[in-house]
Amino acid sequence: MPTKAVVYNDAHDVSIDEASEMYERFDEREEGVTKVLLEP
Repeated sequence: MPTKAVVYNDAHDVSIDEASEMYERFDEREEGVTKVLLEP
C-alpha cells in the first residue's frame, strides 16, 4: 500500500491522507499540479 503521494510540477511530497485531494486538484487541472504519483 502506498505511503505517500508526490505532486508534480511543484514537485513536493504530501502524506497519503492527502492523495485523494491531490487527485481532485489534478482532475480540475489546477495550476502546478501536473502529475500525482503514489510511492510505497
